[in-house]
Amino acid sequence: MALDPRLVSPKEKPLFVAGAIFSGLVWLVAVVSVVGLLYALLGALFVLGAHALFLAHVRTNAVRVDERQLPDLHARVKAAAARLGLADVPAVYVMNGGGLLNAFATKLLSRRYVILLSDLVDHCEDPRQVDFVVGHELGHFAAGHLKWNAFLLPYALVPWLGAAYARAREYTCDRCGLAAAGDLEQSMRGLVVLSAGGRIAARVDLAAFASQRDEAGAFWPTVLELTSYHPFLSKRVAALHELSAPGSARPVRRSVAGWIFAPALGALGGGAGAAPVMVVAIVGMLAAIAIPNFVRYQLKAKDAGAQAALEALYRAEVAAHEKDGSFRELQLGEAATRTPAAFADAELAAARELGWQPPAGGHHVYTVGVGRTQDGRQAFAACAESDADGDGVYAAWMVWEPLEDGEGNLIAPGSPCRFQPKLARQPVFGEGDAAGVPVRVSPEDVF
Repeated sequence: MALDPRLVSPKEKPLFVAGAIFSGLVWLVAVVSVVGLLYALLGALFVLGAHALFLAHVRTNAVRVDERQLPDLHARVKAAAARLGLADVPAVYVMNGGGLLNAFATKLLSRRYVILLSDLVDHCEDPRQVDFVVGHELGHFAAGHLKWNAFLLPYALVPWLGAAYARAREYTCDRCGLAAAGDLEQSMRGLVVLSAGGRIAARVDLAAFASQRDEAGAFWPTVLELTSYHPFLSKRVAALHELSAPGSARPVRRSVAGWIFAPALGALGGGAGAAPVMVVAIVGMLAAIAIPNFVRYQLKAKDAGAQAALEALYRAEVAAHEKDGSFRELQLGEAATRTPAAFADAELAAARELGWQPPAGGHHVYTVGVGRTQDGRQAFAACAESDADGDGVYAAWMVWEPLEDGEGNLIAPGSPCRFQPKLARQPVFGEGDAAGVPVRVSPEDVF
């Protein structure tokens, strides 16, 4: 059984049509651009994952309402679903809201949920107020709101219209809540519970509360309402009364200036009108975080290449020493900045003679220093230096092939580095170092 069309707010359908056309065009552009579609898919996966984790928290920590658990509330949920034409009843959970008076409907793929915050349920002193709350949330499913949420996401960013459509949906769901509760007064008091809590809601003069909507025509209330996804509670109470007594709720004219300035000033209230501003702010914030991290990642990747190059250079030196008993001094490159290092032909020829191929397009210069003892034994130290970020501060990697002195200590030549790199440790072979293992002797903050 479908939802009674009389429960749908008159403004919802035309606003939905406008949103479907606009969102369809946006998604078409995203598909055509390919890049935009990729960002949309990545964003969707992120949101889906975060939402799945939240629902996992709800399912394992909140109280599931069923025949065994809170059976009286479960019966009311089933009765409300039947009145709204819902064949399948969503899973209902009651969870601690930390004092918040709220409830919401949500879904994850094909699974549907209604989450009632415990404080709201406790504040509903009349069971029919609970029926109204439950009926309102079930109304989102009965009216098909949630199945269009992802598609209509671009529409939510449209000034005036996106928020207006969201408010029209809330009016529809209030009508659904009234149909589920079957009592106008308690439905209206169910809304007042959201405003002031249960004890006060039982004593509130509903007509007086509804008359507060007259204040909505001023400049700042207009700005706030036009940038909010939910109508003012006083207007929602008046709208319910209008259903039973047509003509009782006189329309409130909004401020013209409020209409004009709402998109710009909506950011102050954090409403839907703030969405375009917030999108720009969020994108800027993410860029401020992501771009430096991406640059830093690139620099780290360039720097890591020196480690592999030194390992290969070490093996070539050791192989040369095994062949003819001698290590080879070597010097490649005159400077290493953010542009790839350039090596002279003679330098490359010396590297090839050694049996080592320096990395093409790298950002490091290389130096090998050979030391000799009085009895002719040799050891060497090699250094790879780079100023990959171009700030004038060099970082360095080193590798050693030491030998034993007369007392059995391992020693190696001093640093052959040529550009005075910033150091985090002494650039000499020391305790804890191992032959043939490259070591970054510069701190991480160089780049």
